[in-house]
Amino acid sequence: MLSAAELQLITTTTLMELITAGNVTVDNITAANSNTVNTLTIDAVGAITFANNASTFNALTVEADGAVTANANITTDVGALLIDADDDNNAGTGTGLLTVAANVTLTSAAGITLDATEGGITFTAAGTLNAVNGVTINDAVAATAGTLTIDADTDNDGTGTFTTIAAGTINSTGQTLDITAGDVVIGGAVTAATLINITDSDGGGIGLGDTTVGGFQLSGAELQLLTRNDAGVDYRWQCDGRQYQRHE
Repeated sequence: MLSAAELQLITTTTLMELITAGNVTVDNITAANSNTVNTLTIDAVGAITFANNASTFNALTVEADGAVTANANITTDVGALLIDADDDNNAGTGTGLLTVAANVTLTSAAGITLDATEGGITFTAAGTLNAVNGVTINDAVAATAGTLTIDADTDNDGTGTFTTIAAGTINSTGQTLDITAGDVVIGGAVTAATLINITDSDGGGIGLGDTTVGGFQLSGAELQLLTRNDAGVDYRWQCDGRQYQRHE
């Protein structure tokens, strides 16, 4: 065991790696415990679990071959948060599933990247992703048991982009999907039965189609990837202190 008090005695100005052929469990690492470790990488052949109590790091990379489970809030208060639940991209070494438990929030003072090639990403109930400088989804997300809230630009300066690649589909059937960002780059299909909210974070406006307004564009091709089962998507933005909404 590497205790929180022991971690606090370690100082690195660049990178610290914890490497194991087994499993890793993380529980109750405070900002004070991790503040002297510039960037922490946790690399496990087995599974990595964030259990019971919230943990905070300066910057954190989580790499598991088996699976990653977030049962408690995870925060990076300086740098990026990257979670890869299937680092070896091999179904033979575990489920490769990233599971985010009910009401867990992943927060980053920089960006968040989520990756789980074989198993995908599952939110077991309502979940939240908050990042100052972008949220990137690289693999399929299932969020069918509660509202998924994604804020890719929490400081509302217009620079945080919500990004998905082709494999980064989002299935929130039966639920609401809330996305706030300075811009969106949508490469994978997004489905919701109740409501898809896309909110312009800095109030500069939204360009829909072949135009950009205030640095934000939702292209025709991106719009085509959005499906709401009752046939509609709501776009919300702020301007001059007023709230505006458009339904497509």
